[in-house]
Amino acid sequence: MERKKTADEGYPIYLFFEGNNFEAQKFFGAHLLKRGGEEGVMFRLWAPHARAVSVVGDFNSWLPGSHPMEKVDEKGIWEVFVAGLKEYDVYKYCVITSDDRQVYKADPYAFHTETQPSNGSKVYQLEGYEWNDEAWMRAHKKADPINTAMNIYEMHMGSWKMKENGNPYTYTEMAAELIPYLKEMGYTHVEPNWVRCSHARPAQCRIAQAPLLPCRCKGSTAAALRPPAHTPGRPAAHAAPAGRIGKKCSKRGRAHPRSPPPASTAGWGPSAR
Repeated sequence: MERKKTADEGYPIYLFFEGNNFEAQKFFGAHLLKRGGEEGVMFRLWAPHARAVSVVGDFNSWLPGSHPMEKVDEKGIWEVFVAGLKEYDVYKYCVITSDDRQVYKADPYAFHTETQPSNGSKVYQLEGYEWNDEAWMRAHKKADPINTAMNIYEMHMGSWKMKENGNPYTYTEMAAELIPYLKEMGYTHVEPNWVRCSHARPAQCRIAQAPLLPCRCKGSTAAALRPPAHTPGRPAAHAAPAGRIGKKCSKRGRAHPRSPPPASTAGWGPSAR
């Protein structure tokens, strides 16, 4: 089957199937763009075993099949351009499975999601965030990660700590709570499992190491954690792309002289370790 033309012919999609493309979010997901003179959103999804896929949302009254996606690759890439959509519009993928079941799925490459208990994906423009951690980045270039202490705190962003009323912290609020704690306990790095969000329960981010992607599933961009963490003398925000880097600490640096006990403070989730 010959591959059909897509909106981004130059994208090295073969690297995705090789497992070597670390910027797949630039191709998959929902992207605001102009096509044929019309403003809208290009949706792309990899669903190799689906019989059919369509995009549903408030814009089409959540009617399956209203905006069917076209299979443009023999390996299972689907896409459709929907004109007239704008930022923050809610959507999901309606998938007809190989056994003819109809299921609704959130976008695994969504840049924004609804606040719990809702779990739809939202169209969001990723560009425009201004970083302010230049001082940390300059200091990091002069650091010696091989011979300096490394003590990684692996945590689950969705359950690490909740407010008294049961609501989750935004990323901005989380930074104010998390960074002082890590510094006090002697950690040098934090490995937040935040990138992949459970589509059934978006507020409870699924533990998975994946390329670091901005996400707004908690009401504020995950990038908000980086500036507070990237302050000289504070722990470095870290995400492991594939391997469990925590298990490789002995190869990358010696143990930190302080060996903090497991967090046991009330309200701090058991997944923090």
